[in-house]
Amino acid sequence: MIVRGGMSASSLKTYLTCPMKYFYTYEQGYRQSAEHLSFGTLCHTCLERWLKEDADIMELYKEEWAKSEMISPTYYDTGKILLNKYVAGTNKEEILNIGTEIEFNLEIAPEIFIKGFMDRVDVIDGDTIEVVDYKTSFIALTSYEIADDVQLSMYDLAASILFPEYANRLLSLEYLRHSKVSSSRSEERRVNFTEWLIDMYYKITNDNEPHAKLNEYCNWCMCKDQCEAYQAVLKKDVELDELGSDFTNLWEEKASIDFKLKILDGRRDKVIETLKNEFEMNQRELITLNNGSELYLTSQERHSYPIESIIAEFPDNWKELVSVRKTEADKRASKEQKQRLSLMQDTYYVEPTLRARKIKGGK
Repeated sequence: MIVRGGMSASSLKTYLTCPMKYFYTYEQGYRQSAEHLSFGTLCHTCLERWLKEDADIMELYKEEWAKSEMISPTYYDTGKILLNKYVAGTNKEEILNIGTEIEFNLEIAPEIFIKGFMDRVDVIDGDTIEVVDYKTSFIALTSYEIADDVQLSMYDLAASILFPEYANRLLSLEYLRHSKVSSSRSEERRVNFTEWLIDMYYKITNDNEPHAKLNEYCNWCMCKDQCEAYQAVLKKDVELDELGSDFTNLWEEKASIDFKLKILDGRRDKVIETLKNEFEMNQRELITLNNGSELYLTSQERHSYPIESIIAEFPDNWKELVSVRKTEADKRASKEQKQRLSLMQDTYYVEPTLRARKIKGGK
């Protein structure tokens, strides 16, 4: 397959996730368009301008929103909350910035290039710079996960070439919905990563028969209608082998089943959406099915009690009946508020779950 202009972190992640998606994206020209991607770009632009300009973040936000194609009121409100929270907890006068949206296209081996953009690079001290990448994701990577993150490793390599006068590089993901997570890379890790990049270049360019790999993102893939593996999950029964004692195979089978369930769940949601649209678009009360049944829409009731009523009725033990979703509170909390809340949070445990992680230094 083709590597156009150089390997980016996103193209590498695409190939690792699914070689077939890489083929459709970088050879067939398919492009993913989604509101959450536009929202991320919008927030990036606002923060870049805010760092450079003497302007109110909300004025910048309104300007950029007006220029964008976004229309969702939910995203509009979310953007205001996230940007206001970030600006309230950040003193830009203390940031010694040496560049924003720094583009790189660097040769790491004869005719092998890496490319990308770094959102922000700041000076920490005479020996250290910090590469900051803004994220609007709902889910944040842990410090353990970012230790092997391809994007941050590429930023580390690029920064070591572009800014050789700084011996150390701090690599940070600034999650606007959560908090900042940071990592770093040793010289040995950087050398190994460079070797891995070169190996990946040849893997991609020599892959003339890319295969589809089922994964957790299949339902949102723009190539799913052309993907034989995805369509096979929808159209064929699942063939189950006898369970054995090979734990690696069992864990891989569990992952495969999870992906297939996600695909089927996504298909089910699409079917429901299509049927609901028929009711709403054509103002129908009933749809008669071929099996003699009638399909209709009905509202599902949900009830809640005002917290004042609970306190009045249960003055001695109302705290046992009331809780607030941590994720919702964290979206609105400043850094200081989060620190105070963390000291008071209740912790409980649910049914144990299985997880896997790579062994440091392993394959």
